[in-house]
Amino acid sequence: MAGRTGLRYEALYPLLDRESAGDASRWDELLDDIQVLERTALAAKSSKD
Repeated sequence: MAGRTGLRYEALYPLLDRESAGDASRWDELLDDIQVLERTALAAKSSKD
């Protein structure tokens, strides 16, 4: 209905917790990287439509 909306962050947070091993700055870095990938993927899919 609304088209592509992006990632389900509630599913992503446990993975960030595991990968960051409790390091808050690493958690933020990973989230930033994932958001860049998400925006890029959405833009690429949008341009193909």
